[in-house]
Amino acid sequence: MLIDSTFWPRFYQAKDTLFTALLNANAPPFPHILSTPRSQHYAIRTETTKLISSLLQLEHELEVIQREVKRVHKTISQQRVVAEMSLRPIGVVPPETIREIVLHTVEGPHDHRQILRLSHVSTLWRDAVLGISTLFTQANWNEWPASLVDIWCSRAGSRLLKVFLGSALFGEPRKYSIHALLKNLSPRVGELEVTGGSLADDGGYDEHDRVFELRMPSLEYVTIRPPGSYHSSDFRIRPKNIPALRVLELTALGASTTSPLTSVTDLRCHIDSFDALEPNETNILFNVPNLVQLALVLELLHGVPNAEYVEQPIVLPSLTSLEVRLRTAQLRGALHVLAVFSVPVLRSLVLNFGSGRCDYVTLLQSLVWT
Repeated sequence: MLIDSTFWPRFYQAKDTLFTALLNANAPPFPHILSTPRSQHYAIRTETTKLISSLLQLEHELEVIQREVKRVHKTISQQRVVAEMSLRPIGVVPPETIREIVLHTVEGPHDHRQILRLSHVSTLWRDAVLGISTLFTQANWNEWPASLVDIWCSRAGSRLLKVFLGSALFGEPRKYSIHALLKNLSPRVGELEVTGGSLADDGGYDEHDRVFELRMPSLEYVTIRPPGSYHSSDFRIRPKNIPALRVLELTALGASTTSPLTSVTDLRCHIDSFDALEPNETNILFNVPNLVQLALVLELLHGVPNAEYVEQPIVLPSLTSLEVRLRTAQLRGALHVLAVFSVPVLRSLVLNFGSGRCDYVTLLQSLVWT
């Protein structure tokens, strides 16, 4: 509603009348009761008590008026903002269109800078951006303070989170606050990537390994990477803490498991040493009984193949798809690796040799499982 010209004279008159009445209501200062004759003490005490009661009531009414003024001020300010936005081109864009613009502009939940930039266009745009919960599933755990990570993840609502923990993260003083936050949010983690991991100075496992001590019932995808070039990483995966784990990706096959990974159906791993094929109760390759898809990347293989590997094959009774990528010229070594696997129901085999040369005849003649 527009304010007509007759409003302001009435407004100023009412304001002047109110403040004049309040200021004139002040009574003259009362003398201290001890400085008056004893015979007047009762009358002075009675009048002063009445004055105090009136002033208290007046203070209360002023507080009520103050709260009402703040409420009205907020409402009027909102009306002003809406009116100003209606005169700007950006103000005519409906929220549905803003949402489509944001989703088209932002590359994904990792595009933090663009998400923040769009949320600062206006109040309308901020509300639209904050209403897209999918944009807030991936905070910057490695650089942001824990308080900002917490706020960012809270805007994801009930959606599962993607957590990426870098190799330098747990070497900083903030590791304790980040670990505490991850513990609180662990039921909401759906994808986890951890870079780094090694034995601590005291012989125990470092903070990276302790991440897997947290119970993450919704976690389906785990990626473990070494901090540098391909080499073993020290991780102990605890299946009881991640019962929904479906995909496991190991850039270096150095992780171990405390029990069979019965929920894992997709395993992707790099093998750069024949030691990775050693049969033992913690070797992940021997603890994926329900594996359906296996992707192997064979790097420059170190060590000497052991004939005992073939005598204790890695049996994958449910495997139907096998993909092998060779990044090594050691064809004989690659064949030793493949000979270890027993895949009775295999249906699909994909071989990728990259840009290197390969003795295809020897390879195809050797790739026969009985």
